[in-house]
Amino acid sequence: MILTTQANPSVSPVHDRMPLILEKEDVENWICDGEQTQDFLQEIPVLLQRTQEYEQQSLFGMI
Repeated sequence: MILTTQANPSVSPVHDRMPLILEKEDVENWICDGEQTQDFLQEIPVLLQRTQEYEQQSLFGMI
């Protein structure tokens, strides 16, 4: 199962949803505490850092 939440500003130009990443210590609260579950869903995930510009690769012409 993949949990998703609304996309943060680093993902939103590509898609309106992104994976919800829980820390190991948060899993029990996610499962057992409905209030915590709602809190997790409302959090804005941390921004992703791009380390390199995207470059389209081609398998053709590499012979």
